Amino acid sequence: MVAIAYEIEDGVLILRVATGGYPFLRDALLSAKSDPMSRPEMPLLVDLRGEPVGVHYEDVRWRVEILKEMRQQFGPRWAIATDAGPVRAGVGRMFAVFSESEGLEVGLFADEAAALTWLRAQP
Repeated sequence: MVAIAYEIEDGVLILRVATGGYPFLRDALLSAKSDPMSRPEMPLLVDLRGEPVGVHYEDVRWRVEILKEMRQQFGPRWAIATDAGPVRAGVGRMFAVFSESEGLEVGLFADEAAALTWLRAQP
């Protein structure tokens, strides 16, 4: 299984994280940035539904720092897809809080279609 993968769908970058995927986050973002379909300030959906549950505070901060580095390429609006379970939803919310403290607008969703609609509805 690929640890982290991306796709660009109708102008939105979708990053899918599988177990152990975050060590490859920067590489996946750099690949997406050089993709011919990529454009500046592309909205970003981070799908954490395959994320391991044992995530720590430092892991979340590190992830936000990597995504923040790429803000100009992927824009200030992110959607996060996460399971509705309390632990995963808590990790998603922690990710959102840290992101928002960096001036990024973040929406949390259990449904990918709703996240994509939210991202595409914004200016």
